[in-house]
Amino acid sequence: MRTNTPDLAYRCLAAVIGRMPRARRDWGWAMLAELDQLRSRGARWRFVLGAARVALLPPGPNRPGGYGVLAVAGSAAAGAAGGHLLAPATGVGAAAAMAVRAAAAAWSLAAARARAGRWRRVPAAQFAVLAGLGACLALVLATVQRYPAVLGPSIMAYWAWLLFVAAVAAGYLAVAWWLPRWRRPVRRNNLYALAAGVAVAIPAVHYIEHPSLHGLNVGGFPGGWAWLVALLAPLAAAFVASGSRGRLEDGLETGTWAALLSGLTMSIMLLAATYRVLPAAGGSQQIVAEAHRHGVASAAAWLAGDNIGGATILLIWLPVVAFCLANLGVTLGCGWAPPPGTRGLEATGHQPGGQRRGRGWLNCTGWWETTLRSAVATNSSSPSLRPSANSRSMLAR
Repeated sequence: MRTNTPDLAYRCLAAVIGRMPRARRDWGWAMLAELDQLRSRGARWRFVLGAARVALLPPGPNRPGGYGVLAVAGSAAAGAAGGHLLAPATGVGAAAAMAVRAAAAAWSLAAARARAGRWRRVPAAQFAVLAGLGACLALVLATVQRYPAVLGPSIMAYWAWLLFVAAVAAGYLAVAWWLPRWRRPVRRNNLYALAAGVAVAIPAVHYIEHPSLHGLNVGGFPGGWAWLVALLAPLAAAFVASGSRGRLEDGLETGTWAALLSGLTMSIMLLAATYRVLPAAGGSQQIVAEAHRHGVASAAAWLAGDNIGGATILLIWLPVVAFCLANLGVTLGCGWAPPPGTRGLEATGHQPGGQRRGRGWLNCTGWWETTLRSAVATNSSSPSLRPSANSRSMLAR
């Protein structure tokens, strides 16, 4: 045991060990004993940091290693530096929020890598969602840097805006972290979700190239035909995923990723198109009048703030609508798919357990097959086709 007065390094390590589970506390006391053997102050602190990391994040198949922790720390530093250097008008709070979000994104990827074992097994849709979220935040920062009046006239308005955007981004990060933990990712489902994201991105890119100042201000939402694609793409992806194997989980995984990608893509479209037309906002008498009516001197700042709020709200309710439609696709896909174990058995006519392909209520072939089999079974049970049964009935009289 230590005889002299414990220093700060010893107290820090002892505090960490005191919060460890009882089953691992003996290991912690052994680390304290080893710390007593070190005399150099730098060596003692390096040992304390290493022991604390292992104590708080014990190595395991589902936990990131040391490189993952370094990646998280580096991402936090890069997020803070990028937010402050590229958009100083957003303030220290935005830089801190960017650091936290960058660290959370890096942690979700490191955890997914630890669970999967290899980077190529990490869901591709997870990379796409995190990249889309980063693009949304970058566009918001660029717009605020260009028009600082977006942040509002008071400190309360600034923090309300910042907390709202941070909460929405945290929701996306939470879903992207939880979904690969819910079940093992299936490569085919990720490809279906990415295909749905591409289907939404095609009209979105077209509108970014040809934005409409009038549409961005007055709306309807810009590009009404893009709405149809955005809403039907997750439904189609979930239908194909659940119908390929008849599994509910496949459709839900695909539908969730596709819904997130739809919300991110449409929000990026709105933010990017707004950023492109903002220099011309001052030439529109209607936008100038709307800005003055809301007490904003700059028409561009008013339009930017209004559309940033709209894009943030779009990140919430569009994925909800898309996910509800994806659930419809899951229901239709599971009804269309044959029951498990019946693939390849139609040609032989032998289906274990009396299962039939006709369980899918949308499967017309299965419905006709079931109808014909019922008719044959009814005819074969009639007295004219079963003389032995008819004879027994006559003898019984």
